[in-house]
Amino acid sequence: RHKVDGRQERWDIASPAMGRVIEADVLVGTGPVVFLFEGVDSPETSGWIKRGIAQKVFADSDATVIIPNQGRSSMWQDWRRDDPKLGRMKWETFYTKELAPLVDREIPNNGKRAAIGLSMGASGAVMMANNNPGFFDAVAGISGCYSTLDPTGRGTVELTVGNGGGSTANMWDASDWKRNDVTSHPEGLRGTRIYLSAATGEVTEADQRGYAGKPLTDQIGGTLLEAGSRQCTQRLDSALTRAGIEHTTNYLDLGVHDWSMFSGQLAPAWAAIRPALY
Repeated sequence: RHKVDGRQERWDIASPAMGRVIEADVLVGTGPVVFLFEGVDSPETSGWIKRGIAQKVFADSDATVIIPNQGRSSMWQDWRRDDPKLGRMKWETFYTKELAPLVDREIPNNGKRAAIGLSMGASGAVMMANNNPGFFDAVAGISGCYSTLDPTGRGTVELTVGNGGGSTANMWDASDWKRNDVTSHPEGLRGTRIYLSAATGEVTEADQRGYAGKPLTDQIGGTLLEAGSRQCTQRLDSALTRAGIEHTTNYLDLGVHDWSMFSGQLAPAWAAIRPALY
């Protein structure tokens, strides 16, 4: 544990499952434990921290916030085989069997646990919650995709893993694709407080400023990815409704798949799931 500033620390966590040290950004508190799942790049310092968003949103909270890094293109899953490009990925084991017990030993908390993810992290957080019923008391997905079997969902997974040069053939076999298709069997989320949000892909003025000087393809990509996330979110929304599982959705009229939109979504996600953690 390395002190950074105020509540902020940097942790180096030995993972036997992955055979390496996992770094994490941490905001230390004494209340519930909130795991933030990063997007496809999963940089060495989380975007939530680098941009000051997490520090601001959780400034008046006693929650401990933990953001593991360097899980690029992993879907935050356990992979079947080591990947030549991405290495060994055992993220579900890491979170549930290694990190959570470590946090309980290191940090006083109230026994409540939540996951909030954006993009790839939204998919990973909701999949992990569904596959481990009761492990999280609450889960929030921001602009994620929650099917792995329909064309949009499968394409999103392939795109995400391929972004880092990895192969889904090393990640999952046929049973894993089925297991992680939350939309077709969301029963593992029953009793978990759920919040889902997505925008439309329509460009805002803030988006335009963010894309200034960048290739037009970046903007087109942000639009298409968010439109896909919207479709994925609507499908999970409908599946949860059919199953009689309580949940909250927030559909934004504008916004592309980028930090210009993500940055404003952590606060409402936290506000929506917070009551389940106290």
